[in-house]
Amino acid sequence: MTPRLIPVLLLLTSSLAPASLPAGRPALVPTPWQMMPGEGKFRIDPATVTICYRDDRLAFAATWLAGQLARTFDTEMKPVQVESTPDRNCIRFELATEGAVPPAEGYRLVVTPQRATILAGDTSGALYGAITLLQLGPSVAFRDFALCDSVPGHDPGEENRQGPRWHRVQYPVPEPIDGYSVPCVSIEDSPRFTWRGLLIDPARFYVSIEEMKRYVDIMLLHKLNTLQIHLTDGQGWRIEIKAFPALVTTGAIGVGNQPQNVRTYPLDGSKPKGCYYYTQLELKGLVAYAAARGVTVVPEIEMPGHTAALLRSCPELLCQGSDEIKPGNSICVGQERTYEVLTAILDEVMEVFPSRYIHLGTDECWRGNWEHCTHCRAKMLELGATDTLALHGYFVERVSEYLQAKGRKAAGWDEIFETGDKPGILGMFWRGHSPEAVRMVERAARQGQLLVMTPTTHCYLDYRQAQDLSNDPPGLGNSVVSLEKVYGFEPIPDYLVPELHRNVIGLQGNLWGEVLFSFPHMQYQTWPRACALAEVGWSNPEGRDYREFVGRLQGGHLDRLRAAGVTFREPGPEDAP
Repeated sequence: MTPRLIPVLLLLTSSLAPASLPAGRPALVPTPWQMMPGEGKFRIDPATVTICYRDDRLAFAATWLAGQLARTFDTEMKPVQVESTPDRNCIRFELATEGAVPPAEGYRLVVTPQRATILAGDTSGALYGAITLLQLGPSVAFRDFALCDSVPGHDPGEENRQGPRWHRVQYPVPEPIDGYSVPCVSIEDSPRFTWRGLLIDPARFYVSIEEMKRYVDIMLLHKLNTLQIHLTDGQGWRIEIKAFPALVTTGAIGVGNQPQNVRTYPLDGSKPKGCYYYTQLELKGLVAYAAARGVTVVPEIEMPGHTAALLRSCPELLCQGSDEIKPGNSICVGQERTYEVLTAILDEVMEVFPSRYIHLGTDECWRGNWEHCTHCRAKMLELGATDTLALHGYFVERVSEYLQAKGRKAAGWDEIFETGDKPGILGMFWRGHSPEAVRMVERAARQGQLLVMTPTTHCYLDYRQAQDLSNDPPGLGNSVVSLEKVYGFEPIPDYLVPELHRNVIGLQGNLWGEVLFSFPHMQYQTWPRACALAEVGWSNPEGRDYREFVGRLQGGHLDRLRAAGVTFREPGPEDAP
C-alpha cells in the first residue's frame, strides 16, 4: 500500500547525537504517524485511577493493561465495565463505531491532565493504544512484561544466567513503583502495512510453547502482528498429526541442529523421551494466546523439499523405481500416496491454525530423484513436461487448490512463482534483488498477487549483527545484517510503479534456528533489529532518520526491554550513525 499523506510532527532532527532526545520527547517505538504534545501531565497510580470500558470487545485490552500496571505497582488492579465513563482519574477504552473511525489496527490516544482515552477501530487498535500509553511512562511500566521462568527444572528450563549476553536469561527485575505521570499528548496512529511479521524455526531449534508466548508478548510491545512458525524441516517435525503418529515418534527426535541445545522438555513425561514436538492442544493454546494479543500465527509445513523428517516417518513417499534414487530431502510428487498423506496432514493443521494462509515452504527443492522416479517420469509424460521444474509447478498448484477448496490460501517462498503465476497465492520474496527475484516480483505484482518482502539482505535475523565477533555470536554465513541495515530497508521496491505498491502488503524478519543455542540467544538475535523492522512496517517512511531512531532506543526503549526481561543486543560503536 502507498504511504499515506498524513502530516507528522517532526520534533527531532538528524543533527542530534545518537543517544540524545529533546526534553519531554517520548521515546516511542514504533514512532506514531501523528503526535501533538499537550500541556501538563496525567497521573497514573492504583489509588486514584480506574481503567474502564463499555463494549465487551474491549474487555481483554482493558484487562491486559490492568494486569501490566498491577505488575508495575505490585498491587491488584482490575478494569471496570461502565455504562458511562467518568470524566476524571480514568483510563478509558472506547470502540469507534461512527464518525472518524480509525483504520484497521489504528487508534487515537488523547491524554489530558484529567484522563487518558484510547479510541480504537478494533481490538488490536485498543491494545496498541495501551502499548503507546505505557511507553509514555517510565521503563518500569514494562516490569516483567515478557518474563520467562528461569528456575532450573521448570518450564522453560533455562539455567545459564551467566556467560555471554546472548545466553543470559533475564535482566534483574526492577523494583515496583507507587505511580507515575505521563505527558499530555494527542496521537493518531495506524500501520503502514498489514503484514508485520517475524519467523521462528523450532524445526532446527526447539523452543517451548511458553517461550513462544513470551516471544508473542515482545511482538505486541512493538505492534508486530504475524508470527510464522517453521514447524517442519529435515531436522525435525514439530507438530502432532494424529493420523500419522510416526511423524513425532520418528520425525521429532532431537532438538535440532545444535547438540548443545539440551532442553528439559517435556517435563510431564507425556511425550516419548527424546521426541520434541507440540501437541495440537498446546498449539491451539498458543494460537489463542497470540490472537488475543493481535498476533496471527501462520504455520509453515515444508513441501516438497526440506522433508527429510517426513521421509523418516513415511519412507513410502520417497521416489521409487531406480537404483539412481538417493535418500534425499524431497518427496515424490508423482505418486498419489503423497497427496493422500499431505492432504490428511493439512486437514489437521487447518484444525489447529485458523489463519487465512498456510505456508507451504516450496523453497530450495532438490529435484534430482524426480529425474529417475517411475512415478515422477510418468507424471511428466502425462503433463507433457520436458523438465522436472514443471513437476514443482504441478505440485504447488495441486496443493494450493486443495487449500483453496477448504477456504484457505497458500503462501510460499519466492520459488513458488518459478513456474509462472499462481493466482491467490501469497509470495514471500527472500532472495533480495537478484535479477530473477526482480522479474518475479514485477510479474507477480502485475498479476495482482500479494507480496511480503523478506530479503536476506535486510530481514534475516540469524545473520550476524556485526563484523567484529569479539562481543557477538556468529551468525549463519558471513553476511552482516546490522541494525542500520535493517532500519534502512524499504519494502516497496523502487522498480515497482506506484499503482502496484498496494500489492506489497508487508515485511517479515526471519530467525532461522541453525545457529541458535538458547532462548535468550534467540531474543538477542531478534532485538533490537526487530525494533527497526517494526518501525519500517508501521511508521511513515517520510523523514525516517537512523540517528533519531538510535536516540529513541538509547533514550528509553532499551530500558523497557530490560524491565520486561528481554535479552537483547546493546548497540555498539559499529551501530553508531
